[in-house]
Amino acid sequence: MSVKIKKKVSQDKKQQDSNARVAKFRQGKRLVVRRACADLERRARLEKNAIDWLKYYFPNSYPLPFGEVHEKIIDYTLQAVKRGGKFSLAAPRGTGKTTILFGLLLFIQWTMDKKFALYVPWSSADKKKAIKFWKTALTYNKRLADDYPEYCDPFRKAKGASMLLQFLMWEDTLDLCSAQIENTNGSIIYPSGLGLIGTSTINGNPRGMNYTLEDGTVLRPDFALIDDPQDKDTANSPASTQKVIGVIEEDLLGTEGPDVALTVVAIGTVLGNADVMTYLLNSKEYKSYRVPQIISFPKNMNTWKEWNEIRLDELEGDNDDEGYAFPESLEFYKKNQVALMEDFEVSWLHRFKKKLGQPDAFYAAMQDYFSMGETAFMKERQNAPLNQGSTIYELTKSIILSRTSMRKALIVSNDYKIVVAGTDINHYGLHTVICGFRADHSAEVLGYFRLDNGGDPLVPENATEQLVQKLILKGLFDCGNYLKGLAIHNVKGERKNINCWLIDGGYEMRTVAGYVKGEGRMCGIPLQVIRGQAEKKFKIPPKSKWLMPPKFMCYLNESQYGRWIAANVDYWKETMQRAWLDMIGSPGSINLPKGNHIEFAEHIIRERLIDKVVTSTVTVRIFAEMPGWHDYSDALTYCYVAAAWLGIVPFEDANAAIWQEQKRKKRQPSITGIGR
Repeated sequence: MSVKIKKKVSQDKKQQDSNARVAKFRQGKRLVVRRACADLERRARLEKNAIDWLKYYFPNSYPLPFGEVHEKIIDYTLQAVKRGGKFSLAAPRGTGKTTILFGLLLFIQWTMDKKFALYVPWSSADKKKAIKFWKTALTYNKRLADDYPEYCDPFRKAKGASMLLQFLMWEDTLDLCSAQIENTNGSIIYPSGLGLIGTSTINGNPRGMNYTLEDGTVLRPDFALIDDPQDKDTANSPASTQKVIGVIEEDLLGTEGPDVALTVVAIGTVLGNADVMTYLLNSKEYKSYRVPQIISFPKNMNTWKEWNEIRLDELEGDNDDEGYAFPESLEFYKKNQVALMEDFEVSWLHRFKKKLGQPDAFYAAMQDYFSMGETAFMKERQNAPLNQGSTIYELTKSIILSRTSMRKALIVSNDYKIVVAGTDINHYGLHTVICGFRADHSAEVLGYFRLDNGGDPLVPENATEQLVQKLILKGLFDCGNYLKGLAIHNVKGERKNINCWLIDGGYEMRTVAGYVKGEGRMCGIPLQVIRGQAEKKFKIPPKSKWLMPPKFMCYLNESQYGRWIAANVDYWKETMQRAWLDMIGSPGSINLPKGNHIEFAEHIIRERLIDKVVTSTVTVRIFAEMPGWHDYSDALTYCYVAAAWLGIVPFEDANAAIWQEQKRKKRQPSITGIGR
């Protein structure tokens, strides 16, 4: 062989070796080592609790402790996924609910077998923000990659580069990983057919979304997460609101496949009385919940107003920083903290600005309340907007106080047919109202009282469950004995007994039910547990499930703790409030005995009917809760339910009139024994 030929062969071999090395190098860049989970025990343990999972895998995204608002978002979203169907939740602005949803969506997909999650925000900016969160998590989150390598490793290998992702292969099988980031349509496809996240704005085109896997399987969304489905302009426009509702109900729900149930979770903030979120919260198709910034307004609002006056005086010279905690107002807060904190409860204890000197979330909440104004605060922070300060009817404290008659307390007019009592229960005490009713549904408040712990809350803060039950039971026992000892007479001097006593079971159902079935019978008053239901959830069961024939706007229900009366409290609350608008003595009216009833009147007006929609099939009433207690209002509402249970209903209601006529033809059953 000549020297030239040998030299050429050598050069060809070197080129081949070089090409092989390049190919091997390129092949190596395309290969992904299939790793096992670093700690299966840790992964399994964290998957049992979504909060622990989010806190461990996303410590930088969720640095602060979660509050009640976050726990509600997580809990209700997971319940919706487990049970299926549709769920809506309203939460205050500024609580980080969107960031919670980003991490929660991954938890749901990776632990609850949801293959195709569809994220539907309002704007393209929100959509891009979500994609960036998930892309960053899959690419750079080491904790996540260690325990979920089957999801993360191809993204980490490609360092988030969408082009490189398409060519990556698993090292052990040389199969394509099939992971993708589709920036044009906003999708993230997990490796090896594990599932995907799809996105579409409300104003985009969510209808008909699907994805075909390599084996030909067609995936359709099985979980849709709607995040803040409106802006202020949409909320203020009936036409735009209806358009968005149409997109949700028709286009979004139209993505559901024939054999896959679509779970829909909508989370946002209420911006108006007839906006998109209000529709979703009030629709009977959706299970719903509202989380306010302030769960319970402080009792001593006048002291807070004094604090605000000091704050405003300090603010005059420094208008550029309304969030700052100035020295004098801060000093007033510290000196009067016990009074200012009474009955005050917020949904997130860490929602305050330390850099501005705010000492805690309570201080920050009231600063928001006064600086934003009641209208804006009730809307964006409480998710209970006022209708531009108006109500369906104007009920004021002066109107209620003007309905004071000349009769004494515990004296009922001669022509009144029944006497009933209602008790509302909260941690700070038991509020009870005694009321007489005439056949024409006019009512007389005979008396009212509160049982607490000598001016302190009946149940102290941080009480154990056992202590709570013990104290509530003692309160009920004392309340029953007090009612038993009341000397109620008519004008003629004839003794009148209480015909029915309804006790609120919403706070401590087990204890109340036990009292009604046990010690409560010793007081000699027919009594029963009542659970108020919002209008959208109130539904009389089919006849086959009746425990006894239902009454007007209430029926007998049963749970593991015993029997109880379910009532449409929205209807009865409006009926009770409208009664104060009628003149004393007229049918359907109500009046007070002689005395000072300012506190009682304040309780009545702290729940305002701000909107009411009546259709041929449903009536929706929306109440806004004002700062302060309204327990006497609830107790008086229970009195109206008790009257209906004994057969006295408002004649002006057409449905009630029909029901009343039918009832006359039948023997009225007694309340005695229904607590068994």
